[in-house]
Amino acid sequence: MNDIIKLCGVPVGYEAFPLIDALKKHTSILYVVRDETRLQFIQSILSLMMPDLTVLSFPAWDTVPYDRVSMSSDIEGIRIDTVSMDKLL
Repeated sequence: MNDIIKLCGVPVGYEAFPLIDALKKHTSILYVVRDETRLQFIQSILSLMMPDLTVLSFPAWDTVPYDRVSMSSDIEGIRIDTVSMDKLL
């Protein structure tokens, strides 16, 4: 059974601690952050607290909607690696 846990009202800088508690009960979680800075901060805290944890990131597009320029190949590669089935198993 998939449980949905909603984190609300967690002070900035403390988001990793409820995530660590959730990881003690669940094998995997999905956590959405609002920007790249927050993602890097949470990843650094999680890597210190749980060094064996695998964290997959799915970065935002680096283009605006209806722009005729494609996203960078680096970001596209990270996004494809994240959703590839071999990493999720």
